Amino acid sequence: MMLCGYPPFYDEREFKIFKMIKLCEWVFPEEDWDSVSSEAKDFIRKLLVKDPKDRMTADEALNHPWILSKIEKPLPDERILSRLREFKKTSRFE
Repeated sequence: MMLCGYPPFYDEREFKIFKMIKLCEWVFPEEDWDSVSSEAKDFIRKLLVKDPKDRMTADEALNHPWILSKIEKPLPDERILSRLREFKKTSRFE
């Protein structure tokens, strides 16, 4: 959510969200993810894996190049912040 402003599994209909989670269906829409680094996308890809045996472990996550990098990043752009605010207003998961 901090990288694009919305969760990886999102739809207006709750049953659709659960179906997406069950099938592990997600995408990186270009208009929202074009400014996100390839390392960050790799990190997300390795976490959003259906089978836990194939998913990155916590130790692997902590040692992922994206986590270990010390590159200073600017604050998220206003589009992302706006989406996060909107999600918070409409979310039932508080």
